[in-house]
Amino acid sequence: MLGRFVTWHGSYEFSRLLAMSLELKMPMDQGIQFAAASMETRCMADEAIDLVQAIRRGCPLSDTLGRSVTFPPTLAYWARCGEQTNDLPGSLRAASELCAQRSANRLLWLRAVAPHAAAVVVIVASLMVMVGITRSLITVMQFFDMFA
Repeated sequence: MLGRFVTWHGSYEFSRLLAMSLELKMPMDQGIQFAAASMETRCMADEAIDLVQAIRRGCPLSDTLGRSVTFPPTLAYWARCGEQTNDLPGSLRAASELCAQRSANRLLWLRAVAPHAAAVVVIVASLMVMVGITRSLITVMQFFDMFA
């Protein structure tokens, strides 16, 4: 449940920060390092740092993101559009808005489902405790019945 939220939120952070760094005319590899250092989603930041090596070898950002298992394919698509139109920062900003919306939708879904899931877990755990106590009491009563 939580994994997709982290993926979309991390993609939002990455695309937003990378767009900002490219607008400041940073080189791509330094922009990715800046984005990774500024991200709160550490698992996604570690993956972003891994992208730097491919960028330094001359691979386009879209191909590098497309090979990533952590970043969603949508981000690679937006990067490819930005590379083709020579407006990578604008395309990354659009991608960040999409990722932010998906992240917000996932959070709403989590807020709707989590209380019910927690209630089910509490009920099942309570029933297991009650069954355990009841079985123990029955065993003790049967033990004392043998001596009566």
